[in-house]
Amino acid sequence: MLLFDTGKKLEKAFTKEQFDALVEVLEKRDGSLATSQEVSDVKTNLKGDITSVKTELRETELRLQKEIEVVRGEIKNTEMRLLKEIEVVRGEIKGTEIRLLKWQIGGWVALAAIMAKGFGWLGF
Repeated sequence: MLLFDTGKKLEKAFTKEQFDALVEVLEKRDGSLATSQEVSDVKTNLKGDITSVKTELRETELRLQKEIEVVRGEIKNTEMRLLKEIEVVRGEIKGTEIRLLKWQIGGWVALAAIMAKGFGWLGF
């Protein structure tokens, strides 16, 4: 087991998880205490691992940012395509409205003619 003072110093230098991992590794050694050189080596290795993880994390972040930009571009393209399709549908609706209005006017004219004939308004 590590000496109490050494443990407290290491606990301040590392996060709780790093400290626990270090203590576990050092305790697995035949019960002998670690030398300051061994502790220093482990600390250096951990710092190297942390640097490596930070580098990988940054690379992953950059890759994800690129992917996000690609997805944003695809969304913009889809949005533009949908806007064009919406305009086409609106045009078709306008055309349908005009055709319906034409038939409504024709129907009203026919109804007026039938009523005029029935009531004798036109004299024929």
